[in-house]
Amino acid sequence: MAFDPLGDSSVSGLWAYGAGIEPDECAQQLIEMLREHTFPAMRRFLDRDVLTAEMRQRSGQLRHRRPPGWAAVLLSVDRVSSAALEPLLEGVEADYPLADEFVAWAREYAARHSAAG
Repeated sequence: MAFDPLGDSSVSGLWAYGAGIEPDECAQQLIEMLREHTFPAMRRFLDRDVLTAEMRQRSGQLRHRRPPGWAAVLLSVDRVSSAALEPLLEGVEADYPLADEFVAWAREYAARHSAAG
């Protein structure tokens, strides 16, 4: 099996092919997983408000690679005023002190968007 999320191996949940697994079989399993599970689950995240709620609640349906503040900024930077963005940016800075470039970009983007809107 190319994908065994419930296996007891340290690589369970990773896709693989090689000895004993044919590339075509792996491809078919991947297509089935995307069509039957991944795409339907992800489709709802096309709604920004749903995605914002998911990022805030962290239900486990998405992998979260950054602290939650980053998603809050990205999902609201074009919706809120520069002043309303500041508490979110403070959270980013507190969670991830090396985020200077990201914070500077968000401030500049929000300032430009607020002036245009």
